[in-house]
Amino acid sequence: MAQDTVFDSIKNTNVNDPNLSQYEGDTPYLLQLKQVQRRFATRFLNKTTLQVQFGSGTNTDTDEEILPNTDNVGLGLPFEVDKLTTAFSPTNFIFTKNYGIAPNNTTITMRYLTGGGVVSNVPQNTITQVYNSNIQFLNYNLPNSSTADAVFGSFAVNNAAAANGGGDGDTDQEIRQNASSNYATQLRNVTQNDYLVRALSMPAKYGMISKAYIEPTKAQNAQSGAAASVLDLYVLSYDNNSKLTNASLALKQNLSTYLSQYRMVNDSINIKDAFIINIGVNFDIIVLPNYNSNEILTKCIVALRDFFAIDKWQINEPIVLRDLYVILDQIEGVQTVKNITISNKNGEALGYSQYAYDVAGATNSNVVYPSLDPMIFEVKYPNTDIQGRVVPL
Repeated sequence: MAQDTVFDSIKNTNVNDPNLSQYEGDTPYLLQLKQVQRRFATRFLNKTTLQVQFGSGTNTDTDEEILPNTDNVGLGLPFEVDKLTTAFSPTNFIFTKNYGIAPNNTTITMRYLTGGGVVSNVPQNTITQVYNSNIQFLNYNLPNSSTADAVFGSFAVNNAAAANGGGDGDTDQEIRQNASSNYATQLRNVTQNDYLVRALSMPAKYGMISKAYIEPTKAQNAQSGAAASVLDLYVLSYDNNSKLTNASLALKQNLSTYLSQYRMVNDSINIKDAFIINIGVNFDIIVLPNYNSNEILTKCIVALRDFFAIDKWQINEPIVLRDLYVILDQIEGVQTVKNITISNKNGEALGYSQYAYDVAGATNSNVVYPSLDPMIFEVKYPNTDIQGRVVPL
């Protein structure tokens, strides 16, 4: 309730932002920060009662609205010297007894979800009962009641998939551990992994970050006088065909706004594009006698397509050729894998990334290593970029 700033979203249209409306396709909403006065806190009084409290619960105080000033922070602290170490929220310099304006002459509607804990994780094909009393026709002008009975009698439900995700309340030990963690971090990004998780968890309506990688700024790239806590966050997104592409300007702006609320005070974040290196895979196999060569070859290609599915790959992940040999050797009907080669596919005119890569020079001990600059390998067109041959013994 002490936070006076919340996330807000607006439609990405030409009226709201002429400069970013061109990216409406992948970023339908723009993320903004909004200052709010009406804030509330919630607490459970017992197992069945949730209390929602606006303000301090009193109507005698008159400091519901107060503007931040230099007396609130820094050297202007009006109280004792030993209070200089008081912790402050970077989004809130408001000191007030009421913590916001309480609503009046207002109807408040609250929507909530309830669950039954672990027992709600029911198996599939178990939710089959229908409560007829809850079924109604939008159009009541039916010819006769028998028609309604026939419709109601034909109505059936079933959960094709099992329900999961339900969990019981935290144990006393889990509450202690979570409280300690939250107290230490206060929702701030402390480690580099914190930034990765936070970037990937940004709500999808502000744009989807598909791949992320973070590292300290390299010495040769650091500006003169820059602090040592400057981090480079490399990101990539998907296009409408689930192919890797650079994040749009609007998406990067939303990400910057989102991370600003969780950034440590001494951290600086540079959001950059990672390099996309498109590759092709060629392999030669020997098929066992009495096996259909075309069928075995198809199985090998399908297995490699699954291995190189882009949702399984991360930025700066190397290609271990031994893994490819193992995958193909495990396919029934393959006697020997004679050769596997990785080639670079580049050229925007051909639909690939503009960046060329020396795969042979980056290969050492059957491992294709990524470059020093963060990059990701992508088989962009698996139907044509993965090719195999059946060769004689």
